[in-house]
Amino acid sequence: MTEISWKTFSNIIIFTAIVSVVMIICLNLIVDPYRVFNVFSTSNGYTPNERYNKVDYLLDHPARFDGLLLGSSKIGLFDPRLLTTTRPGINYYNLGVFGGDSKDATQMLKALLDNGLEIKEVVVGLDVGTFMGLRIPTTPAYKHHPVVSGEPDWLFFSHYMTLNSLLHSALKLIQSSSDQQEIQFNFEHGGHYQLSAWDKDIENNHEAYISEHFGRSVSEQDAHNVPWIDDRFDEVVELKKLLDRKGIRYSFFIHPHHPLGDIKQVSKASLKQLEVRLSAIIGGDLVSFLGREDMESDKLYYEPKHYRPILIRQVVKSLVFSR
Repeated sequence: MTEISWKTFSNIIIFTAIVSVVMIICLNLIVDPYRVFNVFSTSNGYTPNERYNKVDYLLDHPARFDGLLLGSSKIGLFDPRLLTTTRPGINYYNLGVFGGDSKDATQMLKALLDNGLEIKEVVVGLDVGTFMGLRIPTTPAYKHHPVVSGEPDWLFFSHYMTLNSLLHSALKLIQSSSDQQEIQFNFEHGGHYQLSAWDKDIENNHEAYISEHFGRSVSEQDAHNVPWIDDRFDEVVELKKLLDRKGIRYSFFIHPHHPLGDIKQVSKASLKQLEVRLSAIIGGDLVSFLGREDMESDKLYYEPKHYRPILIRQVVKSLVFSR
């Protein structure tokens, strides 16, 4: 290759690289699949960063809420207005996040308290899967707000600016153009999310929906004892220490679980051991919905991991708060 042709080839490579980077930056800024820039983006999408958006909203409205819902996507479906009926005088915000656990809750709550929020009460939902070590792999949608992580703002936003997010951008554009949004996130209206398309399918034909989303039954022969992960209990301890230190009232509960969900291969003896260990940490205020046959019907669930508002209302009515 001659000197001239080599220079031309090198220039093409450099030009292509620059154009590619610029295109990626423009795509991330305009489509904003994780909804962290909020420059040109719409509110719809499958993968907004809940950890960032919820904390950012609370930081911008520090005096609006004095109660929080903490936990995973299970509690993320709780409309915080339901708490008003049982806890008058407390204005709740849903800080539940996809893949969330006690460690996430402690980190976010501490950051918010350090930045001036005055929280009086929290409701904490606990998932069986968390204590089995079932954690969803970290994705860009799970990155904590810089106030929580301590990461410089410029590094946080530059990370999202240069991400290869073609798939998630495409998914967001598809959902934005659809008449029926499958998932609706309400960061500015209480923090919960709604499975709107699933609600519509249930309304149209619930029996067909159940047939599609629920598989075979589980026999007791499938169940076995499981080793619980000690670190997960330590994380609950740290969360309770923070609540006690700050004088925040709390209600801890173990979510109802469908037989085909995280508990499908867990023996009754192991589940009882889980309840005993968590009760030892939290005390008599722990509410457990495990083993409640009246809370296991297919009709109460979207799919084996997430339950519907009809069951959420039952759970809220049963909460017990520390004094």
